[in-house]
Amino acid sequence: MALRSPTSPNIFRATGIRSTPGSSSAAGGMRPRLLGALSRVMVRGINGVGRSRHSWKQTRLFGELRFPVIQMCDLNTPMRRMYSLLGSRCISIPLYIRKTQNANDMTTRARVRLTFSLIFFFFAGSSFGQTRFSEQLMSAAGFGGAIAVGEQGVFVGSAPVGWQTGNEPPGTVFLYTQNSDGYWVESAGIKANDGIVGDDFGRSVLLEGGMLIVGAPGATAAYVFEEDEAGAWIQTGKLIPSSVGEGAEFGGAYARGGLRTGNIAIVGDRIAVSSYSADALQGAVHVFAKSGGSWREEAILTPNDPVEQEGFAWTVVSDGHQIFVGANVAEERAGAVYVFGMDGENWAQMDRFSSSEINGTARFGTSMAVRDGKLYVSAPSFETSGTVFVFEQADDSGSWSQSDRLSQSEPEDGARTSSGFGSGLAVSAEHLLVGARSNVFIYETTDLMASASQISAPDQRSQRGFGIGLGIYGNVAVVGSPSADYESGIATLYERDVATGEWQRASTLESELVYLESISGDQIDCEEGIAEGFDCDNVDLVSFLSVGELATERGVKMTDLWGWEDPDTGKEWVLQARTEGVAFVDISNPSYPIYVGQLLKTEGSPGAAWRDVKVYKDHAFIVADGSEAHGVQVFDLRQLRDVDPDEMPVTFEETTRYTGVNSTHNIVINEATGFAYAVGNRAGGNTCGGQLHMINIQDPANPTFAGCYSFEEAGGTHDSQCVIYEGRDTRYRGREICFNSNGSMFIIADVTDKDNPLTLATTEYPNQNYTHQGWLSEDHNYFYMNDELDEMNNAVSHTRTLIWDVQDLEDPSLAREYFLDSKASDHNLYIRGNFMYQSNYQAGLRILDISDPLNPIEVGHFDTAPYAEDAPGFGGSWSNYPFFRSGIIAVSSRNEGLFLLRKREVDL
Repeated sequence: MALRSPTSPNIFRATGIRSTPGSSSAAGGMRPRLLGALSRVMVRGINGVGRSRHSWKQTRLFGELRFPVIQMCDLNTPMRRMYSLLGSRCISIPLYIRKTQNANDMTTRARVRLTFSLIFFFFAGSSFGQTRFSEQLMSAAGFGGAIAVGEQGVFVGSAPVGWQTGNEPPGTVFLYTQNSDGYWVESAGIKANDGIVGDDFGRSVLLEGGMLIVGAPGATAAYVFEEDEAGAWIQTGKLIPSSVGEGAEFGGAYARGGLRTGNIAIVGDRIAVSSYSADALQGAVHVFAKSGGSWREEAILTPNDPVEQEGFAWTVVSDGHQIFVGANVAEERAGAVYVFGMDGENWAQMDRFSSSEINGTARFGTSMAVRDGKLYVSAPSFETSGTVFVFEQADDSGSWSQSDRLSQSEPEDGARTSSGFGSGLAVSAEHLLVGARSNVFIYETTDLMASASQISAPDQRSQRGFGIGLGIYGNVAVVGSPSADYESGIATLYERDVATGEWQRASTLESELVYLESISGDQIDCEEGIAEGFDCDNVDLVSFLSVGELATERGVKMTDLWGWEDPDTGKEWVLQARTEGVAFVDISNPSYPIYVGQLLKTEGSPGAAWRDVKVYKDHAFIVADGSEAHGVQVFDLRQLRDVDPDEMPVTFEETTRYTGVNSTHNIVINEATGFAYAVGNRAGGNTCGGQLHMINIQDPANPTFAGCYSFEEAGGTHDSQCVIYEGRDTRYRGREICFNSNGSMFIIADVTDKDNPLTLATTEYPNQNYTHQGWLSEDHNYFYMNDELDEMNNAVSHTRTLIWDVQDLEDPSLAREYFLDSKASDHNLYIRGNFMYQSNYQAGLRILDISDPLNPIEVGHFDTAPYAEDAPGFGGSWSNYPFFRSGIIAVSSRNEGLFLLRKREVDL
């Protein structure tokens, strides 16, 4: 059996495997896909196997070798007797893969040899046993956002670059050291002793005075580690503030507070940690002293004048005697720096200063660094591209005065200077690192006015967020790119050539991403609220395809999904959108789903956190937001019928592309009329004000522009449902009506006449935050809507569904607000018959009986992210498709994968 493999790198790179520096991410999903195919082939050929799952394992028996393991459970009686004697539930068979290369066409192929000798049987009770969910989670996003470098090595933590998901595993700070061959390798993973899901451990990292201090804002704590005689980093303390302001993040940013990684400082024998509220734009600095072997808070520092607290505690540094606190939005975002010191036995504010040159929104105090009597303060918005000011302390007065100012030189080739100069700072005895957009500038601290060395992001992959995380020690500098790999993050390590003084790239560092295991075989019933470790009620697990099996690149996540039934073959298909493309999954046998092929994003467009897909006349229509000139991809799904199993998964080409829009958040299709509606349009093309860009797709391979609908007082449309209206309002029965979720309002429009669409109604509702999406009851009398941000912004206490009475299209009324028992954010919902299927992020799939439209009753659920609390956030279930004739419910889960579920019949 031979499956295609990319031509590089020379080792496999896939889920659960740490990659080597410079390795191509194109190979990312090969091993899980190969393994999934083998699992299905093997299980079908072995009698008595009820279900199977597969993953990659590592054992010291074979050194550091990792290889796939197929695990088979629910075996027949003779086999069960054999493994039960060993106290195990499942049997695991390792597969050994020999990689060969064809010299003629340079095509690498994986040749698989299966050995069924008993000497290669491993049992679930051994090291190849079942893995707990807590050990299967993806690493936290934003690797490289927080960096510290010292003689002990390179410490890399994670800092947020997007919206919180709430289901990240307990954080890890990774330690990299140089081996005897000169290669930088991961030598340790440092964790909190009491780490929990969502602790965000590693959002700030400081290495100083023999201590490693790590912020964990999700746990409202910071941790102290010290190196023992064996070189291991041992937790020796924990810093817990007595109180923080409402919404404040202690020890780093973990939500929407921005990329704040300079949140910890050592002040002699004390530790200072900032807390900051992004909503209130103010914070405090907590000072801890050691007493009786433990760290206790001895002071909370705030400005003398309460009026001047704007931006206070955005960042904090210390020279060992004084504490410098940045307030980058003080005085209408001009910015300021506060100085605190000891006045006798108490801490007191000693000074507050800025630069006399500051004007406008400079954001002075965004980043700071201090070394050898010099304080470096950045103003990344000063004079458009940014500046770093240098201050020194006068010996007589103790006040700080400006001595230098650093800014970019005009590029010789006439190119623009990098924006955000000073977005990050790091200093060593010899060098100062200054981060800017996609660039880092390195100055010699002994001659700051000399020309700086400039390091640019070495490739497109590392460009995203390059320069946010910075660290330097001696001749080693590390630059983080926390937005790389779809916000998974990487870090680039540079070494200075002592002879030439040039900085050269030496290695690319990245954390391991680990995913849940795929599951196939016999249906796993929900018993006593559990199905294979997933919380459930009246919903059974048919099968599961992991992100690791469906993705092609590191960090890829699942987004929207839709379904298609082939009218000729009767096969059902899931179209699973991902951040980099769409996967086509054959679910004609839902117990053994087959990943048949994929359509990647349009050439030249970046990956997208939002990729949506719909179907009309056997064609898929695919859009992506934040993707520049992506346009609308059109793909003829009939191509899926004749794929050679040996070639799966095949990478297809688009059938055509509609370029009337560029970046589009969502696409809506009315199958009854053959019109599509691109919404949330931006970045060029005819955006139609971000609202309905109407497209005639009656000839699906030749889409044409049909017109615009927009309501000037509303923002962009996030989603819509367009139907031939059959409700009680006889004035509009038989007309094409769109029910638009516009972020800021709910709009009903008549789009029957594409040249003259009409606004019928605009509405608002209590505690409105972001009108996201909704769906009509099948009689068109009620519209069920979700607001994506009301839970996140604490506008409501529990997951809320808004029920609109739309029997009068010109005067819709909010009939009821229905609340679930969870607090999770809600995302997409759909209605089939008398049931509503809600994808509520971390609460997973929720099914409600709406036979009584105003009094829904929850009749089933399935939690796709069981390790996360049902709290506000964007991890877990993104969307679902409940319209398959077979009754299969397809559910996409962002960091987990594709679930195929089946609802039980329930008597109310």
